[in-house]
Amino acid sequence: MGNMRNFLRRSTVPLLCIFLFAGSVQLSNAAPLSPSTAQPSKALQRHVSLRPRPSQVLIERLVYAEIKHNHYPPVAVNRRLGQIVLDQYLKDLDPERYFWTAGAVDQINHVDGPHFMHDLAQGNLRPAFAIARQFEKKVKERLQFVYQTIKVPFHFTTPGTFIYVRDKLPWVKNHSALNQVWRERIKSDLITLLLDKKTLPEAKNLLIERYKTALDRIATLSNQRVFDILMTAFAKSLDPHTSYFSPLASQQFQIAMSLQLDGIGAQLSLHDGYATIVRLLPGGPALASKKLHPGDRITAVGQGVTGPMVNVIGWRLQDIVEKIRGPKGSTVRIKILPAGETPGSPGELVTLVRATIQLKGQAAKGKVLPVRINHQLYRVGVITLPAFYLNFQAKQDGLKHYRSTSRDMKKLIRKLTGEHISALVIDLRNNGGGSLAEALKTTGLFIGHGPVVQIESAQGISVLQAPRSPIFYRGPLIVMVNRLSASASEIFTAALKDYHRALIVGSRTYGKATVQTLIPLDHYLPGFHAGELKLTIAKFYRVTGDSTQDRGVLPQIQLPSVLSDRIFGEELSPHALPWTHIQGTKFHAFHFGLDQKVAVLKHDFGRWSLDNPRYQLYVRGIRYMLHNERLTSVPLSLQQRQEIRKQQDQGKLNLDNAWLRLEHRPTVSNLSAIRKLKNFHIPDMSLKAAVYLAAQMYRMHLSPAQKTGQANSRSRTPPSPDGG
Repeated sequence: MGNMRNFLRRSTVPLLCIFLFAGSVQLSNAAPLSPSTAQPSKALQRHVSLRPRPSQVLIERLVYAEIKHNHYPPVAVNRRLGQIVLDQYLKDLDPERYFWTAGAVDQINHVDGPHFMHDLAQGNLRPAFAIARQFEKKVKERLQFVYQTIKVPFHFTTPGTFIYVRDKLPWVKNHSALNQVWRERIKSDLITLLLDKKTLPEAKNLLIERYKTALDRIATLSNQRVFDILMTAFAKSLDPHTSYFSPLASQQFQIAMSLQLDGIGAQLSLHDGYATIVRLLPGGPALASKKLHPGDRITAVGQGVTGPMVNVIGWRLQDIVEKIRGPKGSTVRIKILPAGETPGSPGELVTLVRATIQLKGQAAKGKVLPVRINHQLYRVGVITLPAFYLNFQAKQDGLKHYRSTSRDMKKLIRKLTGEHISALVIDLRNNGGGSLAEALKTTGLFIGHGPVVQIESAQGISVLQAPRSPIFYRGPLIVMVNRLSASASEIFTAALKDYHRALIVGSRTYGKATVQTLIPLDHYLPGFHAGELKLTIAKFYRVTGDSTQDRGVLPQIQLPSVLSDRIFGEELSPHALPWTHIQGTKFHAFHFGLDQKVAVLKHDFGRWSLDNPRYQLYVRGIRYMLHNERLTSVPLSLQQRQEIRKQQDQGKLNLDNAWLRLEHRPTVSNLSAIRKLKNFHIPDMSLKAAVYLAAQMYRMHLSPAQKTGQANSRSRTPPSPDGG
C-alpha cells in the first residue's frame, strides 16, 4: 500500500497539447515589401553557428538515463530506436514536407542513422546540430526561390491541384520536384488572396511579406530551440505523452496545472500546418464567445482592436502561442478557418479579451431538462463535468469546504433529486481527465465500493478501488462521451460500462490509458536550468483486463459529433502505445437488465431520431462538415476555387435557413445576415438524444433503485473482452 501511495504522489495530470497563457508579446511591424525589392531578412542573412553547449550535453545524458531506466513499458535503447528518433527529428524540423527531399533524408540516414542512438547515449549532439545547420540552409534556399518565383507570371485558368495536407506524404523525391510543390503552394496562396478581393500586385506583395516572416522564424534556430526539438523528438518517439520541457515550457506547464490561466482558454495542436483548436476551457473567453470550436484553425493573429493581422500559417506552434498570449484584460483578434472548411474560404474574425481562467470555471454544473414521451412529461437531470478536479492546495491547508469533483457531484445530485428527476445524464464530452483520486471517488457514487481500474507499472499490477461508501445515486444513468473524453474520463466511463451501471452514449473516447510523472531535472543538475521531463511510468486497464489505450471506450449507442477522427484520437500518433490486455480482476456487476436491453434502447432511439426533424438536420450538418474535413487538396484554377467557395457558402446558408424554418423564423439571403440574427443558435441535439434515452431507461425500470429486491443483486460477471 505504501508503494501505491508513493506511485500516486508521483502521478501528474497529463496534457494532450499546448495551453495558451498570458504573457508579454513582442510584435514586429515590418514595412511592406514588394517582389522587386524583397531581400532576405537579417536573421536569414546572418550565419548562426549552431553548436551544442556543454550544459546541454549533461541534460541530454540525464534525459537518456531517465528514459532508459524509468520509462514504462521498458524501451529497448538500440539502433532501431535511434533510427526512429532521427526520423522524428527530421519530421519535427519539417512537419509539412516543404524543405527536405528524399535524397537529403536518405543521405542523413546513411551517415547518421546507424550510430544516432549511440551518439545520444554518449552525449554526442554534434550530428543533430549539424543536421539543423543543414536545415537552416535549405530554408534560406527556399526563401530565395520564393522571391524569384513570385515575380513570374501566373496563369489561374490552367488545371492542377495543390495538396495542402502534407504531413503523411513521403518526402519529395528531389530538388526539382520540391520546386514544383512550392510553385503550387505559391499559386494556391495567391488564389486565396485573390478570392479575398486583393489585386494580383497586392496579393504578391502580401504573400512575399508572409513568407518572409514565416520562413525567417523557421530558419532562426537558436541552440536552445535545436536542443528542444531534439529532446522532444527523443521523448515522443517512445509515446505521445512523454515530453521534454525546457525551462520556459516547464513554467508554462506549471501554470497550466494550477488552473489559474491568463489567456483565451484554449488548447492548440499543430495539424496540417495550422494551429488547430483541440479544446476550449470552461470559464475562458474562447468558450464564452461561442464563436470558436474544436477543429477550427487559426490563420492570423492581431493585437488590440486595430493592430495589424499577422498571418501565422506555417509557423511553429510555440511562436503562435507567443502571439496569442498577452496581459489579462488586453484584446486579441484571431482569424480562423472554421472546422470543415477548405483553404481559400473567407474565414471568420473573432475578438477576445484575455482573462483569468479560475478553477470554478472547470466545476461541474447541473440543470433539469424536460422531455415528453407519449404525452407524458419526464424531468431529466444533466450534470456537465469538464474535468476531474481537486483544489489540492485548499485540501492541504485544511480548509473544510475545498472544491472537488466528488463533493460537487454529491451536492448537484442532491439538488437534482430534490427537483424530482426521473434519470440522470453525466456529460463528459471534452473532459480531458484530471485527478485520478477524484475519478475513483466519483465512480463510487454510482457503484459503491469496488475495484475501478488496474494500473500496471514496473512494480507490478495494482487495483485501485472506489472508497468504502454506499451508492449515492441509484436511478437510471447515462454517460455522454466524445473523442476528447480522455484519461480519467475513460476510467470513469469504462468502469460504469463494465459494471453494467450506466448506458454509454456518444462517440469513441480519446484512447489515452497511460500515467505520467513530472521529473524536475534541476534536482539532479542544480543551477543548470535543465527543465523537466514528463515520463510515462504506468498503464491503465479496465476491471475486465482490457485497456482503453488506443481504442478508447466504445459507446453502446452512437451519437453524431463534429470532432473528426482525422484530427482527434490517440491512435493518430505514430508512436502511440498499442492496445493490450491483462488478467481481469474480481468485481460484482449490476444485474438490473441494462445489458440485455441495450438493443431495445437502440431500436427506440432509431425510431425517435427518424421522427425528429431537428435531429435529422443536426446529423445532416455534421455530415456536411466532416465531408469537407476529409479533403486534402484544392484546385489551382481560380474559377474552380470561386465555385467551391460559392458551393460552401450556399451549403452553410441552406443549413442555416433550414434551422430558421424549423424555428418558424424568416429565412435570409446570405451568411452576413445570419451573423446579425439575434438568439440564433443550433441546439445540442446529441444532448437531447441522451435526455430522451435517459427517460426511456426510467420507463423501462433500468436502474438498481427500480428493481425491487435486486438493488444489491450484483455478482462477479467480467464481460467478454471487446476492446471498447
